Amino acid sequence: MSEKQVFVSWSKPASQKIAAAFCDVVEALPLSVRCWCSQRTADLPLGPYDHNRIIEAASESDVCVSILTPENSLSPWIFFEAGIFYGAKKNVYGLLSCGVTHQQLKQKNNPIEGYHSYLSDKESFLGLIKSINTACNGVDERRFLETAGDKYAELLELHTELSKNFQDKEMASDATLTGMISKAFKKKSD
Repeated sequence: MSEKQVFVSWSKPASQKIAAAFCDVVEALPLSVRCWCSQRTADLPLGPYDHNRIIEAASESDVCVSILTPENSLSPWIFFEAGIFYGAKKNVYGLLSCGVTHQQLKQKNNPIEGYHSYLSDKESFLGLIKSINTACNGVDERRFLETAGDKYAELLELHTELSKNFQDKEMASDATLTGMISKAFKKKSD
């Protein structure tokens, strides 16, 4: 059986970290699947950004997984890469992380919202792995589900850490905004 390829799309620092961990997890499973991810120099060598290489990698890939976080859910790069797959009638999955929800994507009119998006919980993660398997190989699920469940813990640890960072930034932003509003009202009342 020839090795199939999963194109992992990311934009911004948090999704870059999740993309790297996701690739490690997927490639550790007995799926005969390889991940292509632009953050890995073996896939996209250092130097000027090469759109042609990305388009070539997408055309060679069987499925796309877009890593979506609060900082990139409207990223033109995510849409560009997903669009290549939509145009080729290939599957696109969104791995929602760091607090991104289906509802938020819907409110932002994110086109990936309607395309098999999965929350970063174990059941949904295993659903994503099953979908990748179906799109790429159709390997007997018993061969990889137990291993995938074990590997999920590695991804969850990173996801939890990054989610906390987003929550901390959001709280700091809220505190700053509240302070600015208070100051503005205080000036008006003076």
